Amino acid sequence: MALYTGSRLNRTPTGSQDEWTLDAASGEVGALYFVEAGAEATTTNAMRTRWTYSSAASGALTTLSSVLKTDPAQQALTNLIAFGSPYATTQPTLDAGDWYAEGWNALGGLVRYQAGLPQDELIIIGPKLVSCRNVVGTQVSDYICKWREF
Repeated sequence: MALYTGSRLNRTPTGSQDEWTLDAASGEVGALYFVEAGAEATTTNAMRTRWTYSSAASGALTTLSSVLKTDPAQQALTNLIAFGSPYATTQPTLDAGDWYAEGWNALGGLVRYQAGLPQDELIIIGPKLVSCRNVVGTQVSDYICKWREF
């Protein structure tokens, strides 16, 4: 089992693009177990971020190079579930339900979720997309996730 952390820092959210996307091709299996969003605004600003399944993206995914292999024994591995954003043509369509969603304040606000049990993780079985998208607020923010691949 390989463990990875992906981050997208100093990002100005648009509401129409994912802050990050996990893209699992057919046959790839993983689990998202940790997400975080935070900001350092100097005034109060409402923010809301969603983490959910998504679909219908098209074009190439812009791969983000900010992936860390968090298990030293797995340093030779390459992550199979792609971490990136945005897509070249069409951005993902968010599913109606959320795995996790939270309103927060960009004035030093922080949102963090860590699954305590395996049943609290978001299971990823390819072909499937998982999206992190800020749907309210445009303050410069940081977005982080951790996932495992089986």
